Amino acid sequence: MELLRTVYGVENPAQYIAFELPVKLSHTNFIDGYIKETRVLIEQKGADIDLSKGQKQSDGSILTPFQQARRYAGHLPHSQNPRWIVLCNLCK
Repeated sequence: MELLRTVYGVENPAQYIAFELPVKLSHTNFIDGYIKETRVLIEQKGADIDLSKGQKQSDGSILTPFQQARRYAGHLPHSQNPRWIVLCNLCK
């Protein structure tokens, strides 16, 4: 939100982001954020999570946050296939 507001000058970024967008894998998961107009998928992790390391998923697989986001992207309709994937750590 801060990046969109301060760097890109978007006055109210929350109005453009769909939070917790459901995506159906073997069960329903949720994309942290998705910007429809620019087809940006956002995957957020806690401040203490290393974005380059794999984490155990609900199905038992080990995926990095990017791999997790790519898996979500693969289950979206073609018209929603993201142009960009943004990974970020939330601040404490």
